[in-house]
Amino acid sequence: MSLIGNAVTGGCLGRLRSSDGTDENVVGVRINNLFDKPRTVEIEIKPLGETTAGERSYSDSFDIGASSDVQKKNILPAGDYSVTVRVQNGDTKTEKWHMGGSETNKIIIDIGEGGIVVQAARHE
Repeated sequence: MSLIGNAVTGGCLGRLRSSDGTDENVVGVRINNLFDKPRTVEIEIKPLGETTAGERSYSDSFDIGASSDVQKKNILPAGDYSVTVRVQNGDTKTEKWHMGGSETNKIIIDIGEGGIVVQAARHE
């Protein structure tokens, strides 16, 4: 199953509003390739729990150079998500990710010899 694509209608549990009252995408993602060789990484980010109209998901595939990273900013609204990561070498991991109360958040994914780690960076 390929996860190649872009933001798709699907999910978020809560949303921040900008000063003009519009919904904002405040969640980003950074994938760090800690391997000494390039890797292809597929990610799929879905809302936790039931989805309703207007909620969103995100999926994409990235070719990441050795000891390098890729970043995508503002891909999803505030919320709690299930993050699935598939690496070219066959590793797959799904983790729950919770936004917390910060203004902006970044889902950080490290891939390397130790496996896949999903964590958060919060910025006020």
